[in-house]
Amino acid sequence: MVDITAFPTIRNVLYSGDNIQSFLAGDTIKAGMVVCFHATGVAYGCIPCIAGAGTIPIGVALYDAASGAYVAVAMAGCVCYVAKTDITGAVVIDAGDYCIPDDNAVGGCVSPLVPGAVTQTSPLGIFLDKAAATAATARVLIHPMKMSAGA
Repeated sequence: MVDITAFPTIRNVLYSGDNIQSFLAGDTIKAGMVVCFHATGVAYGCIPCIAGAGTIPIGVALYDAASGAYVAVAMAGCVCYVAKTDITGAVVIDAGDYCIPDDNAVGGCVSPLVPGAVTQTSPLGIFLDKAAATAATARVLIHPMKMSAGA
């Protein structure tokens, strides 16, 4: 697998749904990035999600936002286009796979949860598409779930 080095431009991020909330961007955010709560506990603060222990994604940013600006975030029940971290074909996404934040330094990217793999990253939701190996995006039904260590 080869991680992308720049977050792709995603237009029309929201496919369906109307559960939209406003959050304060704690870093630069691009449309389609998976976001999580800001680690410093800023009220209604969010940052691009990068996989790691305790990372809990909350939704998908609907447009670009500079740090300190407000951004609309699609929440549970919405369907959005998200950016795959790998477009080389090494990682296959099937409809029904859990969608998890990736550890790509770009931030806000996703991968499928590999069955049996040890992970401490909570899923954002469930992929609705079988994504072509070289596709930059896939649709996900947002349904955040908190996973415990080793779950």
